[in-house]
Amino acid sequence: MQVMAHSVVLPIPDDWSQASILMQTHSLSLWDALLLACCLRAQVTTLYSEDMAHGTRIEGMTIVNPFLT
Repeated sequence: MQVMAHSVVLPIPDDWSQASILMQTHSLSLWDALLLACCLRAQVTTLYSEDMAHGTRIEGMTIVNPFLT
């Protein structure tokens, strides 16, 4: 699935299962893990967030704090 820069991706049931795994393996909150699960499904490679650890790589996706770059 190719997602354009302005596409909306909503959670599907499989995302909840993936979020549960991400919560356990990366010590994330439920909502951060769900966001990451949706982003991973949408093949996002860079997620800009000030709330998550800058530079963290999760399954090929890099988290970037835009206020640190």
